Amino acid sequence: MNLEYSSALAEKENSEKLISQEILMLFDEEQRKEVADELNSLKGWDEGSYDHSLRTSEMCLEMVKRLKLNISDKAKDVLVKSALVHDLGKTSIDQEILNSDVQIPKEQIAEVMGKHVEDGVSIAKNKLGLEKELPLIESHHNYTSPTGELTNEQLESIELLRIADEVDAMLSKRSYKEAFSVEKAQHEIIDEFKENTVLGLEKLYEVVDFLIKFRMQLNQE
Repeated sequence: MNLEYSSALAEKENSEKLISQEILMLFDEEQRKEVADELNSLKGWDEGSYDHSLRTSEMCLEMVKRLKLNISDKAKDVLVKSALVHDLGKTSIDQEILNSDVQIPKEQIAEVMGKHVEDGVSIAKNKLGLEKELPLIESHHNYTSPTGELTNEQLESIELLRIADEVDAMLSKRSYKEAFSVEKAQHEIIDEFKENTVLGLEKLYEVVDFLIKFRMQLNQE
């Protein structure tokens, strides 16, 4: 690691030291400080979203290392990087909504979540200089449609990110809900993805099982 960059990182708040250096090093050198700064801004706005982003990226990193996936090594890097920055747009959501003890009404979910996706894409593109990660960030919820045609590899990467995102969300306690049981989370995710999975049913079950087990390990650390 560049010594100057390493020293700059060491001077940041303790929260930033939790960012996986292995994942951060996947970004270009000139992007790393910007990524760390944006994540620190997210933490200041909503610590839960910050923690979720770190866990989701760690889950994706472990998944691409341990499972046989039908995507290239470059696509695996893109997936892991996308997982780390996929929720930066949450800073556009009112803190009262993020910290409410009542879940957002269904009729508002698409609007609120769509806004954070749009803003997240803008941050990734204009502040971080990312490009290949944009379709994944744009598609990590079903509330927006990705621009342009997507390859099968991109479609698989999007599904993998969405699954990791939902596994962590379901197994995490939020201000408006308790954490789901493993059984409930597994049932909900399989039920959501099985009809239109691009991974194939066998791989879908394998991915969900792996991510749930790894997420539960993170609870014990």
